[in-house]
Amino acid sequence: MNKQREALYLFIFILLSLTVFFVYTEFYTHRVKSSNDYIIKKGVLDLSANDLPRQKVIGLNGTTEFYWKQLLTPADFENDTTIKPDGYITIPGVWNNFEINDTRINGKGYATYRFKILVNTDQQYAIRIKEFDTAYKMWVNNEQIEVGKVGTSYDSMEQNWKRQEIVFKSDNGVIDVVLQISNFSHRKGGAEDRMFFGRANDLLQYKQRGIITNAFLLGILAILSIYHFILFVYRHEKSTGIFSILCLMMAIRLSSTNEKLIFEVFPNIDWHLAIKAEYLSYKIALPLLVGFIHSLYPGYIPHRLVRWLYIIAGLFSAIVLFTPVQFFSYTPLFYQFVLAFGAIYAFIALVKASINNEENALIILAGYVVFFALLANDMLYYNKIINTSFLMHYGLFILAVSQAIVLSRKFSTSFFEVEVLSSELEKHNQRLEQTIWERTREIQQQKEEIEHQAENLSAANTELKSLTEFKENLTQMIVHDLKNPLSVILNLSNNEQVKLAGIQMLNLVQNLLDIQRYENSEMELNTENFAIIEAVENAIEQFQYLIKQKNINLNIDVDEQDFVLADKEIIIRVIGNLLSNAVRFTPYKGLISISTSKNDDQILFKITDNGPGIPEDQEEQIFKKFGQYISDVGKQKGTSGIGLTFCKLAIEAHGGNIYYKTTEGQGTTFFCTIPTGQAKGAKSVKSLQQRQADYINISLSAEEKEALKRVIEQLNQLQIYQIGEIKQSLTIAENLNSMAVREWVRQVKNAVFNSDVELYRKLLKAAKYQ
Repeated sequence: MNKQREALYLFIFILLSLTVFFVYTEFYTHRVKSSNDYIIKKGVLDLSANDLPRQKVIGLNGTTEFYWKQLLTPADFENDTTIKPDGYITIPGVWNNFEINDTRINGKGYATYRFKILVNTDQQYAIRIKEFDTAYKMWVNNEQIEVGKVGTSYDSMEQNWKRQEIVFKSDNGVIDVVLQISNFSHRKGGAEDRMFFGRANDLLQYKQRGIITNAFLLGILAILSIYHFILFVYRHEKSTGIFSILCLMMAIRLSSTNEKLIFEVFPNIDWHLAIKAEYLSYKIALPLLVGFIHSLYPGYIPHRLVRWLYIIAGLFSAIVLFTPVQFFSYTPLFYQFVLAFGAIYAFIALVKASINNEENALIILAGYVVFFALLANDMLYYNKIINTSFLMHYGLFILAVSQAIVLSRKFSTSFFEVEVLSSELEKHNQRLEQTIWERTREIQQQKEEIEHQAENLSAANTELKSLTEFKENLTQMIVHDLKNPLSVILNLSNNEQVKLAGIQMLNLVQNLLDIQRYENSEMELNTENFAIIEAVENAIEQFQYLIKQKNINLNIDVDEQDFVLADKEIIIRVIGNLLSNAVRFTPYKGLISISTSKNDDQILFKITDNGPGIPEDQEEQIFKKFGQYISDVGKQKGTSGIGLTFCKLAIEAHGGNIYYKTTEGQGTTFFCTIPTGQAKGAKSVKSLQQRQADYINISLSAEEKEALKRVIEQLNQLQIYQIGEIKQSLTIAENLNSMAVREWVRQVKNAVFNSDVELYRKLLKAAKYQ
């Protein structure tokens, strides 16, 4: 806080010094203090009794002879001494609304001014002119200058605003000044700006000081614009980008006002272009200034206000660009109200920010106060309420100084923080080095212990991997080899109870084998389009005996046109596992409901039992591998969890989802979503015999049967439960380049997988070579 206060005090000191310097340069250096002794009265400035102070110039104020709609020369006055003026007009000032014969004139027209200066010493004098609207020609004694071309119409004149001075010598203490002015382009006409009079050397020095001051400010503004633009490019701070454009606009305005340096740099520049540059820079500066303050303190100026100021400035700028000077020269009369509103709002925002102790707000406010005061001066000067000069560029320079101090303060603060952090970092590094040395010694000791433990762990890990691999191989071998005797039991036994137990055991073995295979890899799917009722019928057929034993009622609501696109064998096993689970927990004479429904691009399969339900504290066991839960009814244990684990793997492999809802004492419902297939028309579900007929309906050519001859001979020697040997024999057929043969091989594998001896034998017969 103390450093911020010191920065503010320093800035205020610099600000006051610069303000005093600029005001002194603009108003007091080389100027004589105004008094009645230096006033033109009815066309005569009498300095014969007052010696003009050395190194001083005076502003020509007062009333001069005025000849409306007349372009007179000194020769005209010499030849005709009876010429009477139309009145006496005040200079500096415009002739707009000047009354001649009870009629007020407007800005368009042409006229002649005439006045005399009486001096007490004959020597070299000079008169300096800033600008008249919009062309003029002056005679002083025997000297003559012309800026632009004076004419009596728009087409006969040329506009120009170049600054000019005329050097002459008094003749017997008399200086005769004749001034012609014409204007058909601007809203205002006449000798609007002040003329300065003095000794030739003094006035030329005054001119040089003005040019040097303006060139200095122009260079500073240009450098600030470039500097802030580079800051914006590298730091992407919105405030620096806006301030860069603002400095550029004020540099353009400075070059087109006061000393009109734009005409010194570009002597042949078109007058219309120069005046558009002056007006545009004036219009654009306001929203840029408010936008700059908004970017620094966004909470104090609404973004909507800034946007509207940009829109209004854009509209006024468009008027300047696309309308003639005579029209857009009226825009400052209206735009000054927008300018005043924006400037006052920005001032209030900075005051509020300063009261709330926002960072650097006091420094920015201090610079803005000077800018605001000089902006008010420009508005009053434009409206001819005061007779000073355009000074807003000085205010912007002071504001730029405040911004430079803010940037310097930010950089110095950053450097100070870096130095503090560097010092703390060095101390920290020293402490860290000591700590590292101590820790290194401890780590070395721990490393030796860890290496010893790692050797023991590596040996134990190797042994564990060997045991795990042995366990997995043993499990896979046992499960695989169990399928052969189970196939014998299913095919040779006529006892329904034995067959049911065999089916359940075969499902368990297949589930174990598939979980072992697909637990850590993606399940391979052989998708086809089929009616889901086929899978439901197959599952019911497998567990028909147990359903009859428990006298369970089945409620089946499955649409024959509900087709799925899935691996048929896997879906049959999923539905079989779910049905087996439902039958197991459904009480005697209970009810099992099976239904399907379409849901977007999926078939929702649902199977519901009215068993005891799943206890809430055991629900997370359902889909776990080897997970079991205990029913409250008779403390009955659930399944090993292998079946439901397989169901979860299978359904998720199809891109579906499996879940359940349960209510204790009322039952459980399992839900599965399976991708929808395409219905094949309103056909009833085929019987087992019809499906077998479809299976064996394979058209094999004589050459294909000849190629399968050796395979058929081997298969006729094998039983259906000799799965491994059958697969080995089918390898030869799989390598044949024939679509029909590959389809035949697939159907043979399905028959073996489902232990369908009848279908197996029919497929062998269909491929037998005659």
